[in-house]
Amino acid sequence: MKNLTRALEFPTTRRDQESGYTLHGRRFDDPYAWLERLDAAETQAWIAAQEAVTHAVLRAVPGRDGLRAAVARSACYARRSPPISAGPHGREFLWQADASDDKLKFMLRRGKGAPLEPVLDPNTWASDEALVFAVPSPNGAWVAFGKAVGGAQGAVIHVVDVETGRLLSDRPRGTSHASLAWRPDSSGFFYAACPEPGEVPAGDEAHWNAIYEHRLGSDAPARRIFGDDHAKEYWCSVKISECRRFAVLYKWDYVHANVVYLLRLADDAFVPVAPTLRSLNQVQVIGDALLVQTDLDAPRGRLCVASLTAPTEWRTLIPESPDTLQTVAGVGGRLYAVYSHAASHRVRIHAEDGTYLLLPLRDSGHGGGTTLTALLEQDVDELSFYCWALDVAPPTPSEASGATAEAAKSNR
Repeated sequence: MKNLTRALEFPTTRRDQESGYTLHGRRFDDPYAWLERLDAAETQAWIAAQEAVTHAVLRAVPGRDGLRAAVARSACYARRSPPISAGPHGREFLWQADASDDKLKFMLRRGKGAPLEPVLDPNTWASDEALVFAVPSPNGAWVAFGKAVGGAQGAVIHVVDVETGRLLSDRPRGTSHASLAWRPDSSGFFYAACPEPGEVPAGDEAHWNAIYEHRLGSDAPARRIFGDDHAKEYWCSVKISECRRFAVLYKWDYVHANVVYLLRLADDAFVPVAPTLRSLNQVQVIGDALLVQTDLDAPRGRLCVASLTAPTEWRTLIPESPDTLQTVAGVGGRLYAVYSHAASHRVRIHAEDGTYLLLPLRDSGHGGGTTLTALLEQDVDELSFYCWALDVAPPTPSEASGATAEAAKSNR
């Protein structure tokens, strides 16, 4: 056997003594943050040098070709996502791959029992082209999708007509498109992007990320609606609230803190919820109230509530606990909080006012007492939110809308 234990010479990694960030009032050094800028020449050179050392070792390992073939065979299996309801007559979309497919296809089912039809099949594209995301319009007529070359970065949005398969001439502004969310009336969509070349100084094209709105069929450039005019490193994301009245706009300082605003879709008015970079926050709109999951003054997380008439005046519903709060969903007049504890998840159920509820759970029938399966089986309307909260299987918009409607009624 070849000697695999010889001394290795690794490339030098530069320490940036000035690099760091502040979280919860404390300064943390981050001397290697420059490695997060994957497109930078220095980072690319460092990666190439590291890979040269790695491959020199791996090429000497006997039987590696057989191991690679075994791994490739194990990845060949059929896959299918939960359906995404959009449009009339039970129309739904889903991701699917057969065992022989290298890439997931985006499929359409026109109604219950109807066969699946391909909308986008990246297996027919060039081998280095990737389907990064695909989002159907609420009326089911179009799919906006991100196509990238050489990986998942640098996607460009295209729009396809579902009925004809024709690509629309729309060319949304900017580069590195991501985080797409349709307006509820399907007239256009919001998305995150970096500026067009020439809009910023040379070398800054991968910065100044912002949220834009593109109107379908319009020749006018997408309007920039949200971002930062001073810090080029921040990035943005957007989603539509489940009540469909707001776009929820996030501006992120990497993953250390974020700013959150609501854009009221009826009149494009901005509603500040977390207007300063002090904490990490996730916001849900339920009726006339806001649920704000935050680590402000609570590093392990807490849940707050606020009124839409006073969105920055938060009141704690579920205080910080010894476990880390991962996510919270409001369903049927109750709050379902998911915590991480010792490499596992715990679900705790609270009343609307935050009171912890001790609820009996039905035995699953598999022995061993009550299980999470039994908890999930208790209420079909709540199933999608349990799954979403636990990252078991994301809920579809139709599933979420039913549960959210109940939550909204009970929280009014």
